[in-house]
Amino acid sequence: MNNDMSDTPSISVIIPAYNRADTIGPVIESVIRQSLAVSEIMVIDDGSTDGTGDAVRKTFTEHRAWPGRLVLLEQANGGKSSALNLALPAAASEWIAFNDSDDLWLPEKLEKQFQALARFPQCKVCFTDTLFGYQGTTTTLAIAGIKPHAAAGVMENLPLLLAGRASGIMMQTLVVQAAVMRAFGGFDTRLTVSQDTDLLFRLSLLAQFCYVNEPLVLLDREEARSDKLTRRHPTSNPTRLEEDAMMHAKWKSLAPPGDTELARALHERHMSMLSALSNSHLLAGDRAKAGRCMKMAYAESGSPKWIMKWSLLKFFPRFAAKVVRRRIALKG
Repeated sequence: MNNDMSDTPSISVIIPAYNRADTIGPVIESVIRQSLAVSEIMVIDDGSTDGTGDAVRKTFTEHRAWPGRLVLLEQANGGKSSALNLALPAAASEWIAFNDSDDLWLPEKLEKQFQALARFPQCKVCFTDTLFGYQGTTTTLAIAGIKPHAAAGVMENLPLLLAGRASGIMMQTLVVQAAVMRAFGGFDTRLTVSQDTDLLFRLSLLAQFCYVNEPLVLLDREEARSDKLTRRHPTSNPTRLEEDAMMHAKWKSLAPPGDTELARALHERHMSMLSALSNSHLLAGDRAKAGRCMKMAYAESGSPKWIMKWSLLKFFPRFAAKVVRRRIALKG
């Protein structure tokens, strides 16, 4: 198929699922109801214990007119990245789209995205805005402070944007050319939560993104769910911070040579993550790990402020912890 969208595109939709028996049916239905039909829907049951696989099979049996287009893959629980990596090589289409097992697509999502891709043939990835919550009125782009002026367009300087802050772009909205996903090389199984963010940055180094400035995905943000990844792994958790610090160190190694502005932004982001990780370890009472973070920051930057902070937490840990708590309270 040519990238001018003159032919009907073939699209594989990948949906990883863990303990989503109560939500997976409507998610699949929202993909089936697309005004632009997909070629296959691939659900990966990541070792669920609540009957998610049975719920998927039940939904599939209700759509017998889709023989061969509804695929259930099952594996022992290995995490979201592992589940995604199981599906990627099996996806047979020229385009790949992603959804989560508790988020809903509006009926014209794919159709409007491929209209944008036809309008901007230099782009190999397309995203949309999203509504934050099923009944929400706020969008994720608005929360991130991103305000596209056109109904559809090309996203400029995306690697720099992603290096500096949250973008508001959600993986659940992405459509990606399969050839780009093959070059992507798979999801990082070391990441428990941030594989979505990692995907965006790495893809932004490989291809241009276009967008549809319309919320075409409804995100489930029911905070009462105890099994949500973001609830089980909050941003202040040391393990989550360690993963994010590792991810940003990896991004630094991937930055194109000569792009000094991007390199600077990635360096600042990594230093910020090391500082946050040090604070988290300090508040948890692990002064040794907190100190190692500061030594790492000094080794990478040469800035004396990290040695000063290391000295403070080594010799005056109670005072250092008090300062950290006060700063957190002021931000909160």
